[in-house]
Amino acid sequence: MFFLLSFSYSANSQSLDCNDPEPICTDTGFAFTSNGNGENVYVTNPGNNYDCLGFSPSPSWYYLEIEDDGDINMSLTAPFDIDYIIWGPYADLDQAEGYCGSLGVTNSNTVTNSAASFTFEACDGDDIDVFYTSGGGLWENEISFSISAGGTLVYNSGTSPTTGLNTSLTATCTPAGSCCTYTVDLVDSFGDGWDGSTVDIEVNGVPIPIPIPIPTENNIIDCSWSDTNLETPSIPNAQNGEVYMMLVTNYANIPQDLTLSQI
Repeated sequence: MFFLLSFSYSANSQSLDCNDPEPICTDTGFAFTSNGNGENVYVTNPGNNYDCLGFSPSPSWYYLEIEDDGDINMSLTAPFDIDYIIWGPYADLDQAEGYCGSLGVTNSNTVTNSAASFTFEACDGDDIDVFYTSGGGLWENEISFSISAGGTLVYNSGTSPTTGLNTSLTATCTPAGSCCTYTVDLVDSFGDGWDGSTVDIEVNGVPIPIPIPIPTENNIIDCSWSDTNLETPSIPNAQNGEVYMMLVTNYANIPQDLTLSQI
């Protein structure tokens, strides 16, 4: 549990996997030696919205569980450059881990950071037309999108998608004659957005609206990719029982000791 108290340091292990984060405990915070020459988190844990983070090697995944209501302010230090991002709130750890691969991803037909997604309904035999509109950016080779139904991939654009009518599909739902939900996943491999490029869907010639809800969970709470070895993560107005996911990355990508404390 994570209380709103000062805490001392103790050695912690580090997890390279979003689906198996280490806890940040009540009176210990964490202290560990980060590995050097680690892979970029965009490779090890793709699909999440890493917001401000660019190149982010040697990732370490943690979670915080809140006991006392209030603001949480922390100090994250190391000899050389480090970075972090926090997502939440989540009802429990299972829900937080369930978002791995889509942390911070919101419903949208464009990408402002690393990823976004949206869903639409189609019925067996419907005609689905997929349109890609370029925003005119210089890095189309970072852009791709895919479409799946019930967890089954039905289309992958590859990088540098074709502008205009990108592809046409025929809806296939199970059982035959039923309707089903399709998911469109949008990705920017570098994480700096699509520069206004969009994906739009028509079902039987009718454009589908793209819902952009205001989420109550899975938000980006705080993020820093600054050129410093002293970061100050914070969680405003944390509430009892909430869980937050925290990623710490080692931009220097050399072995170094990291510590976190509450301030």
